[in-house]
Amino acid sequence: GGGGGGFDVYHTATGTINQLGNDIVNSAFTIKSINAITVYGDKIYLATGYGMSEFLPLKGAFGATVSQMAGLQTADSVRQVLDDGSHVYGAMHEAVVFASSAADLQNGHNWSFLRDTGGSVRALANFHGTIYAGAENGLFTISIAQDSLIPVPLSFPIAINRLIVARDSLYILDETGTLYSTGDLSYFAIQGLTAEAGSIVTAIAPDRNGGIVMGSDTNGVAFPVADSIFANRFPPGPISNEINGLSFATSTDKLNVTNLDAGFGIFSPD
Repeated sequence: GGGGGGFDVYHTATGTINQLGNDIVNSAFTIKSINAITVYGDKIYLATGYGMSEFLPLKGAFGATVSQMAGLQTADSVRQVLDDGSHVYGAMHEAVVFASSAADLQNGHNWSFLRDTGGSVRALANFHGTIYAGAENGLFTISIAQDSLIPVPLSFPIAINRLIVARDSLYILDETGTLYSTGDLSYFAIQGLTAEAGSIVTAIAPDRNGGIVMGSDTNGVAFPVADSIFANRFPPGPISNEINGLSFATSTDKLNVTNLDAGFGIFSPD
């Protein structure tokens, strides 16, 4: 996903790229950036600077695009989209929005919102069947009645940047580059990653060996080796050392890396 609305698919088997974002690039939206891509079943959700778009790869075409949800500001940015099989959720500056997966997502009236409690919502995660929202003022869950965000009591203040679920644990990355991991929301292991990486950690992903790969804002990617952070950080280059997204592809044993505004790369850990 690109800053100008570019939406590309890279085929690992052939090395070819399909550019699918012409509809977005040529749209009238002022801000067209793709903030995040989520794959769920046979749907691909794009969290964008103008709202949310749905791409249907089996049809090779876009499905729903919605630029106003639940009466909120038109063409407002969505940071992340999450589908749990029954509802589709969006993380926004002022709220968590959601709609039934069976509804017409393009109709903004089918969306509801849960107003945040003073902190921008930055991340979503489905952990043990519960939807968690990470915000700049803490961690929240969606109430059973789906009418409010409930604070998760933590013994430490936290401004959350990212959430990921891996190996039956919830990983929380705060905006300073500190990583919190938990299996039960009661006990948290805490690790300061920024000092290890040499610059602020901006992205995390599980690796194939039970550890966490991290990407930083100036020093590229760092890997844990024998329970310690690998000192010689990567790339350097060939594109950029400013990392803003990581995903480890187990099927290809490769790490997919997005380099801020400089492009996309594939890294072989070996």
